Amino acid sequence: GRRRGLNRGPDDAVAIISTMLYPATGPLKDGNRVVFDDAFSDIIDRNDAIKTANAGINFGLLRRNTSLAVETKSALKATDTLFYTMTGVPVGDFRIGIAVENIQPNGLTAELVDKFTNLRTSVSLTDSSFIHFSTTSAVASRAADRFMLVFRKSLVVLPVNFVSISARRQADRNIAIDWKVANEINIVRYEVERSANGVNFTGILTKDAAGTLSYAQTDLSPLAADNFYRIKAIGLGNDVTYSSIVKVAPLPGKASIAVYPNPVTGNTINLVFTTQPKGSYALQLINVEGQLIYKGSVNVTGENFNHSIKLGEMAAGGTYQLTIRAEDGSSKTIKVMSE
Repeated sequence: GRRRGLNRGPDDAVAIISTMLYPATGPLKDGNRVVFDDAFSDIIDRNDAIKTANAGINFGLLRRNTSLAVETKSALKATDTLFYTMTGVPVGDFRIGIAVENIQPNGLTAELVDKFTNLRTSVSLTDSSFIHFSTTSAVASRAADRFMLVFRKSLVVLPVNFVSISARRQADRNIAIDWKVANEINIVRYEVERSANGVNFTGILTKDAAGTLSYAQTDLSPLAADNFYRIKAIGLGNDVTYSSIVKVAPLPGKASIAVYPNPVTGNTINLVFTTQPKGSYALQLINVEGQLIYKGSVNVTGENFNHSIKLGEMAAGGTYQLTIRAEDGSSKTIKVMSE
């Protein structure tokens, strides 16, 4: 069809939804984009970009049996649905990132529908959302049409719309989880769910619905490593809506240089560097008579770095002084005992 031009003033903004597919950790694999404007039509024409297949993972949009990388549509409305198509996805853990630009919700809500798990996850129309999922040996988990993004009038379809969710670590190391909702209709309670990997979640806290816009709970026993959180809203008919997922990173380890075990065994000194600057460290070991027993260096390359010093015969019950000197001239001396 004939290409349509957009005659815009400097303050006009294009409404866009970009959907990207990532592994659970790692860089973007593929993605697609939808542009909404009444200057476009809902038929496939020259304004749409046909999807060119990649050698690996492909994540596009499907319209009239045609795979698109960019889809142009008339202005967003309550009857719209984006049909995703994915191919070449191996078994593993992944996340879908949905970014919105210049979308005016006007009473609309969006849900990502997962046909494999039968879950419907609320997607923000004012901020970015990330939804984690897994593929398995089950063919249906890797089905091309597993996902679609459905738009509806909020008061008609969704009893609650998650406006935002946040999680932050407190000074006492507990984690505070806050969420805001809109259109809270026929909701019985909320459950805070936690995960170590962003895929498998378990309910840890419950909050009864109170007809307010904001809620808060505190995880008093967070995991030592990563903590992923999401909110599960449960309605009168046991219908379920999920929020987006947020992540709280682990606490950084306390900086230290230590010998473990001490007293040492087997004439081997095991040095443990924790959260130390990367670089070369000079090592010097002397005995109680001031004699040099060992001199060397180690190149520390990570936040948790181990280095072993293999020595000749160490005197049983002997006492030594191990000096570790960094490139900036700072040093630390550790009293080392031998069994």
